[in-house]
Amino acid sequence: MNISETSKKFGLSADTLRYYEKIGLMPAVHRTPGGSRDYGEEEFGWVEFVKFMRGAGVEVEALARYVKLFLEGPSTAGQRKQILMEQRVKIAAKLVELQTTLERLDKKIEHYETSVVVFEDSLAPATPSRFKGNGKGKTTAGSWHGRRSARTPSSVRPSVLRTLTRTRWMRDRMTLQSRLQRKGSPGRDVHDTRIFS
Repeated sequence: MNISETSKKFGLSADTLRYYEKIGLMPAVHRTPGGSRDYGEEEFGWVEFVKFMRGAGVEVEALARYVKLFLEGPSTAGQRKQILMEQRVKIAAKLVELQTTLERLDKKIEHYETSVVVFEDSLAPATPSRFKGNGKGKTTAGSWHGRRSARTPSSVRPSVLRTLTRTRWMRDRMTLQSRLQRKGSPGRDVHDTRIFS
């Protein structure tokens, strides 16, 4: 079976199959007299094995070491098991990190209207013009940069501009504090880090 057919059989791209062979995740594939790869049952077994191990989360570098040890014979069984145990520790750590991330996202969703949206609303008028537009080198009328530019003439001196910016920031801070209090959250400061925790 040629590489195109094998690719469809296992749901892997031809480039992936070539890569697996190139870095030693499987032995060199038999070739036809014309030089094309000719996959048989032996190669199918290797492709299936590599796909299974990658699907289990084993890193490419670790799997390459594993295969190298496997080809050295049964005496390396202990070393191969150690590689798998090391990979398990890494995967378990990733799971803990993902679980923590999921819990943080759930918290944001739970308090979205009362905390996140209120904080986001405070960003637009108070954020310095670091957002340059729509990503194409042009400032759009609806961007923060565009709104700020419309309010602040380019001829204003830097010292005056700093004073204006500070005044706006204080005004927006007081407005946000008032909103939070009306929503039944007295005493929460607008910089309450729990919004981000």
